[in-house]
Amino acid sequence: MPGGGATPCRACTFKRLVARRVAECAAIVEPAWARALFEAFGAWPGLARDNAVTIRGMDAYARFFADLSAACGGPEEVTQARLLALFSNEGLRRRVVVVRFLSAHLALAWDQATADAAVEARRIGAAMAAHADRAWIADLRAFHAHLAESEVRPRTVRIYLMAAAGLLAASGVDRAAGLRQAHARRHLRGRRGRRVGLVRFASWLAATGGNRLLLGAKRRPCPRRREREVLRTCRTLLRVLAAATDPRQGRALVAAAISAVHHLPLSRVLALRRTDVTTTGERTSLWTGDEEVALDGPIAAGFERFGSTSGALVFPGRNPVQPLSPTSVARHTRPVSKGKKGPS
Repeated sequence: MPGGGATPCRACTFKRLVARRVAECAAIVEPAWARALFEAFGAWPGLARDNAVTIRGMDAYARFFADLSAACGGPEEVTQARLLALFSNEGLRRRVVVVRFLSAHLALAWDQATADAAVEARRIGAAMAAHADRAWIADLRAFHAHLAESEVRPRTVRIYLMAAAGLLAASGVDRAAGLRQAHARRHLRGRRGRRVGLVRFASWLAATGGNRLLLGAKRRPCPRRREREVLRTCRTLLRVLAAATDPRQGRALVAAAISAVHHLPLSRVLALRRTDVTTTGERTSLWTGDEEVALDGPIAAGFERFGSTSGALVFPGRNPVQPLSPTSVARHTRPVSKGKKGPS
């Protein structure tokens, strides 16, 4: 039954509870600049105020700002590199609301390549720590230093290091110089896929005075077969894209289609920004460095339907300051990769 109007509505009740909880939690945030930043977060329009989840999570948000203030001397020191060092990329994904606030409030610049490098650095550090008690750890560190001096992507560095560690561990030697051809042969037997990851290590080992390991000839794929597979994947992507209705899946399919049709690395496509898009009449082009990629046909139609028209990124992820990850694209395009035709 309608009351006398003295009782606040549900929305107003939650707004008051959130404001009260922000005031209570602000007491643990020092110094003053961090407390002001936390209070601005509590008043930020992007913070949900219509459920109890925000109220229960306010303690965690306050601890986030307290930890941030302990590592920074002021808001001008809050950078992407500092956030990644403190909370890791996965930790920031769990705190996506705070990252969105900091990006908007502090005009925080976000570079996905830097984030990816930080993720790989943590993974490499964890892997090196796992082998710290091995006698050959000095050789693995020397190989890591060699890779760090070359222009190798962080993810590739990790793959090379893990491949080398796998061979050293399986061989039972104390030092890399003790590796013999028989060790490599046993390690590769029945697992030819390991060869690619060991090529760089075998080259480094020979250059530093170790034994020359023969890993076997690389199997060259049939070019016609590869061409047919790429063509089949492109056709399937375009067919599924034409029938897509979900914006998230559509955005992932557009990125995957651009990568497959134009032979571009998916990571480069996902990193595209709005400033890399030019439209002249009915012609839409993407610029990856100095290279122009003209969109036409189903891809152009899909880009117009699902491409982001707001924000800095063409393919934003759950956090608008970060692009879609290759993992997210793979999840949305899994039916295509499995060879399913999708709706027609």
